[in-house]
Amino acid sequence: MVTSCFSARRRAVAEKPVADVVFECVGVPGLIPQIMRAMPPRSRVTVALA
Repeated sequence: MVTSCFSARRRAVAEKPVADVVFECVGVPGLIPQIMRAMPPRSRVTVALA
């Protein structure tokens, strides 16, 4: 996630992972393992194929 905000409070809230589902459709090598390490336990990754 990329965040940009002058408010430290809003920025801190935006930087916390809150989703338990992530949609990956970029296809960059190594991105899925990185997503899985960053997500909370029992989250879901949905991969969109073209």
